[in-house]
Amino acid sequence: MSTRRKAWSADVLADQLRKLGVESGDKLFVHTSLRVMRLCRDDVPRLLEAYLDVLGPEGALYVPTHTYSFKGLPGAPVYTIDTPSHFTIGAWPEYVRRLPGARRSYHPTHSCAGIGAGVGEIVADHEQRQPVGLDSPLDRLQQLGAKVLLIGCGFEACTLVHLAEHYAEVPYLGLYPSDYDEPYGVLRRGEAFADIPITERPGCSQGFTKLEPGLRERGVIRDGMLGLARVMVSDMPDLLAAAVELFRARPLGYLCDTQCLRCTRVRHEYPDLA
Repeated sequence: MSTRRKAWSADVLADQLRKLGVESGDKLFVHTSLRVMRLCRDDVPRLLEAYLDVLGPEGALYVPTHTYSFKGLPGAPVYTIDTPSHFTIGAWPEYVRRLPGARRSYHPTHSCAGIGAGVGEIVADHEQRQPVGLDSPLDRLQQLGAKVLLIGCGFEACTLVHLAEHYAEVPYLGLYPSDYDEPYGVLRRGEAFADIPITERPGCSQGFTKLEPGLRERGVIRDGMLGLARVMVSDMPDLLAAAVELFRARPLGYLCDTQCLRCTRVRHEYPDLA
């Protein structure tokens, strides 16, 4: 029996995207597991071709390219525009950010990259904003009515949920895992180094999977397939509003259950909200 993966044509992938509700002119922020999609290396250019075909000349495709370049974090690189994304982000964002014409934001911890119409304006001046806060690239995208796709992954991968934490004003936004952590990201431009204040630290997201039932109850998730992966699609403004509502009702309700340092400290600092 052959174990070779199915080859995916750009036409088939484009048809799947249209069935997900992706339209010409859309702005998409995608979180992608190529492994779950069962795409081989040769399929990756065809996936890009499918996106560009469906989105058209007025659309744009965005990916997370986080490096988590926090000052003093062991093993964290100093951020430059060419710093590879953290290995947990996956291969697809690395492919997209290296494309000719792609633009990447200059943020030391939670950069993103995109290709298509208007990308330069969306990613501009990110280093002057909080990672996922007011007027960050994700905030600008949701104001434009962009869509987010979770392809072969769940809400633990959805960076937009951190923006919901900002708007819900959860009490732990400025809390680091320990008092020894320095609240800065580090980047380099040419020969100059800069410490960028990070006063709203996106933390553990493993508990964000608990949001899915509440989000489904509010009707903000559509389901489909891309490759062989399950996909959840949401309009960013609707997803953001629903997640803000859930966070305001239960500010500590979406922490992880693995006793990570950040979530453990949050529960310790705010026992009345647990």
